[in-house]
Amino acid sequence: MIRGNVLAIPIENTILYVEPIYLQAETAAYPELRLVAVMHGDELSYAETFDKALQGLFEKTIAEVITETNVGDVFTMEELIKRASNAFENYINFLGEKRYIDASNALQELENTLKELSDEGAFSTGSE
Repeated sequence: MIRGNVLAIPIENTILYVEPIYLQAETAAYPELRLVAVMHGDELSYAETFDKALQGLFEKTIAEVITETNVGDVFTMEELIKRASNAFENYINFLGEKRYIDASNALQELENTLKELSDEGAFSTGSE
């Protein structure tokens, strides 16, 4: 088992932690992503993919929450989680390819998408 770099993503006045966990087989050239752990406040979720781990954090609020972006597009909570998942996967892939500018852009997209989730109350600060 190989623990990847922990990402600490600021969202408003809280932090979301994301850690990929890999498995290295003796015969494989590259480690394989096996789990993604996400933590926010006292809540922890892990799954085989980033979007499923996020869904684990949001399963209480995922039902019918809808948000509107600046351009008028409407996204459900599940669509926002999928966007965040894609940005996370792009980040991991770009890092592996040593495309650091693209990785930085993917991480910024991830942060922006998580902020959209936060704006809809998915991330509670506990002080409300």
